[in-house]
Amino acid sequence: MKPQASFMKTASARSAAGWPPAQRKAFTRLELLAALAGFFLTGRVLERAWQPLGWWGVSDPAGLPVVVLTAGVLSMALLPVTNAVSRWRERAADRFACELTGNPQAFASAIERLASQNLAERQPSRLVLWLFHSHPPVEERIAAARANPDYS
Repeated sequence: MKPQASFMKTASARSAAGWPPAQRKAFTRLELLAALAGFFLTGRVLERAWQPLGWWGVSDPAGLPVVVLTAGVLSMALLPVTNAVSRWRERAADRFACELTGNPQAFASAIERLASQNLAERQPSRLVLWLFHSHPPVEERIAAARANPDYS
């Protein structure tokens, strides 16, 4: 079998991030549930706000700033959770990339170069990581690649 055909067979057997279909489906449902919960909470805020603010109803265009403010507050409140899920996904994608290419050394080298070019913080504090980082820290990604049995 040609290397390209082997690559395509392996890549099509799993998702681009290396997730089994059941996991993809579960996360899709979770994301949908979170979006619906956000819409529900925004609607509840509008229902409580329109009369005291003198609007003519929930659909009054004057309520748009309240919708934006509510969405912003919810987004900021959920940011640590969404970042944690994103970091988990990135770790899975990193593992998949190392498995698929069979060259974790090249992966570690690429992460090293990217971190250097982008002046990435190599080991952020736990609080900064929790609040602001959607990707695992550089040192963690390189250590994971080096822990791969194919690393030489």
